[in-house]
Amino acid sequence: MGILQKLQEEARRQRAEKALNENRKTLLDHIKEKEEERNERKRHEENQRNNG
Repeated sequence: MGILQKLQEEARRQRAEKALNENRKTLLDHIKEKEEERNERKRHEENQRNNG
């Protein structure tokens, strides 16, 4: 395998890894946002129960 091919494969691998990391971060951010929404709903429901 030539050096150019090795460099191209390494560049492809790095781009793929970067894309995966960005997707992972997006998913984690989305999960965190949904958890915050769920917690806010639970607080609201609990406040309504406590206030009649």
